[in-house]
Amino acid sequence: MKFSCVGSAEYTEEPATKARFQTSLNLPGCSTSLSLLGTGYREKVFAIIGVKGALDEAISPRLKEATSLDKSALSTFRSIFQGRPLKKGTSIFFTGLDPSKMLVYVSSDGTPSSLDATIESENVTSALFDVFFGDAPVSPSLKTSVANGLETILK
Repeated sequence: MKFSCVGSAEYTEEPATKARFQTSLNLPGCSTSLSLLGTGYREKVFAIIGVKGALDEAISPRLKEATSLDKSALSTFRSIFQGRPLKKGTSIFFTGLDPSKMLVYVSSDGTPSSLDATIESENVTSALFDVFFGDAPVSPSLKTSVANGLETILK
């Protein structure tokens, strides 16, 4: 990872794409500043209408038996992307407040200005975590980068 500074914000660069990410940011609904632990890249082309299928492909197999709360949380998650263009450079931020609550932000032009959804299901938040950090992550480079970031701050 490379670090650079623009104005008062520090950035890191994702090596494969050269995309830049702020190393620290404040998001609505979070009481403290969040630190970037790592970056990763995954390119998967799909139409907006196919977001539901992509989510089912990634999340549903990780849910053993979806409860009504899980189904409601999945519906909330899917609704974030309905009718929203996901152009190149769109950032999606997941912030876990506790094992059963995750905040989701989507921004096509930098830091999000508002919260897009709150996912309240321990099974769904755990499945989303597994999508990125489990045994078969959708972006192995993200998993490695975050592990290295955690190792650095825990030393």
